Amino acid sequence: MAAIHDLIAQIGDERLRERLTAEWAEARGLARFAEQHGALFGRIQMIRKRKVSGGAEQFVRLKVKKHKAIQKLLLVTQPAQLDALFDGVQRCSRKY
Repeated sequence: MAAIHDLIAQIGDERLRERLTAEWAEARGLARFAEQHGALFGRIQMIRKRKVSGGAEQFVRLKVKKHKAIQKLLLVTQPAQLDALFDGVQRCSRKY
Protein backbone atom coordinates (compact mmCIF):
# COMPACT_ATOMS: atom_id res chain seq x y z
CA MET A 1 0.00 0.00 0.00
CA ALA A 2 1.34 3.44 -0.89
CA ALA A 3 2.01 5.87 1.93
CA ILE A 4 -0.45 8.72 2.32
CA HIS A 5 1.37 12.04 2.58
CA ASP A 6 -1.34 14.61 3.24
CA LEU A 7 -4.00 14.71 5.93
CA ILE A 8 -6.65 17.39 6.33
CA ALA A 9 -7.11 18.17 10.01
CA GLN A 10 -9.84 19.93 11.93
CA ILE A 11 -8.75 23.00 13.90
CA GLY A 12 -11.26 23.95 16.55
CA ASP A 13 -11.81 27.51 17.68
CA GLU A 14 -13.52 28.49 20.93
CA ARG A 15 -17.04 28.40 19.46
CA LEU A 16 -16.45 24.93 18.07
CA ARG A 17 -14.92 23.75 21.34
CA GLU A 18 -18.08 24.73 23.21
CA ARG A 19 -20.05 22.37 20.96
CA LEU A 20 -17.54 19.53 21.14
CA THR A 21 -17.84 18.39 24.72
CA ALA A 22 -16.32 15.03 23.79
CA GLU A 23 -13.11 16.35 22.24
CA TRP A 24 -11.14 14.09 24.58
CA ALA A 25 -12.87 11.07 23.02
CA GLU A 26 -11.87 12.29 19.57
CA ALA A 27 -8.30 12.63 20.84
CA ARG A 28 -8.33 9.02 22.02
CA GLY A 29 -9.70 7.91 18.67
CA LEU A 30 -6.95 9.82 16.89
CA ALA A 31 -4.38 8.15 19.17
CA ARG A 32 -5.76 4.72 18.30
CA PHE A 33 -5.62 5.66 14.62
CA ALA A 34 -2.00 6.81 14.98
CA GLU A 35 -1.12 3.61 16.80
CA GLN A 36 -2.52 1.47 13.97
CA HIS A 37 -1.78 3.59 10.90
CA GLY A 38 0.91 6.08 11.93
CA ALA A 39 3.50 4.58 9.61
CA LEU A 40 1.42 5.72 6.63
CA PHE A 41 1.59 9.41 7.60
CA GLY A 42 4.37 11.93 7.98
CA ARG A 43 2.51 13.74 10.77
CA ILE A 44 -0.61 13.24 12.85
CA GLN A 45 -1.38 16.20 15.08
CA MET A 46 -4.09 17.89 17.10
CA ILE A 47 -3.95 21.67 16.92
CA ARG A 48 -5.55 24.21 19.24
CA LYS A 49 -5.61 27.98 19.38
CA ARG A 50 -4.99 29.47 22.82
CA LYS A 51 -4.72 32.93 24.30
CA VAL A 52 -1.45 34.03 25.87
CA SER A 53 -0.46 37.02 27.96
CA GLY A 54 -1.46 40.35 26.47
CA GLY A 55 -4.50 38.83 24.73
CA ALA A 56 -2.48 37.48 21.81
CA GLU A 57 -3.36 34.10 20.34
CA GLN A 58 -1.11 31.26 19.28
CA PHE A 59 -1.50 27.78 17.90
CA VAL A 60 -0.20 24.77 19.78
CA ARG A 61 0.02 21.28 18.40
CA LEU A 62 0.14 17.89 20.01
CA LYS A 63 2.19 15.46 17.92
CA VAL A 64 -0.08 12.44 18.14
CA LYS A 65 2.20 10.19 16.09
CA LYS A 66 4.79 10.10 18.90
CA HIS A 67 4.61 6.99 21.09
CA LYS A 68 4.58 8.99 24.35
CA ALA A 69 1.68 11.12 23.14
CA ILE A 70 -0.28 8.05 22.05
CA GLN A 71 0.17 6.43 25.46
CA LYS A 72 -0.93 9.60 27.29
CA LEU A 73 -3.92 10.18 25.02
CA LEU A 74 -5.17 6.63 25.46
CA LEU A 75 -5.48 7.36 29.20
CA VAL A 76 -7.52 10.56 28.77
CA THR A 77 -11.10 10.25 30.07
CA GLN A 78 -12.12 13.89 30.59
CA PRO A 79 -11.53 17.34 29.05
CA ALA A 80 -9.26 18.55 31.86
CA GLN A 81 -6.76 15.76 31.12
CA LEU A 82 -6.60 16.74 27.46
CA ASP A 83 -6.23 20.39 28.44
CA ALA A 84 -3.28 19.44 30.67
CA LEU A 85 -1.56 17.70 27.75
CA PHE A 86 -1.94 20.82 25.61
CA ASP A 87 -0.73 23.03 28.48
CA GLY A 88 2.60 21.21 28.35
CA VAL A 89 3.04 21.86 24.61
CA GLN A 90 5.14 24.64 23.08
CA ARG A 91 3.59 26.88 20.46
CA CYS A 92 3.63 25.82 16.80
CA SER A 93 6.54 26.85 14.69
CA ARG A 94 5.65 28.50 11.41
CA LYS A 95 7.17 25.58 9.50
CA TYR A 96 4.82 22.70 8.85
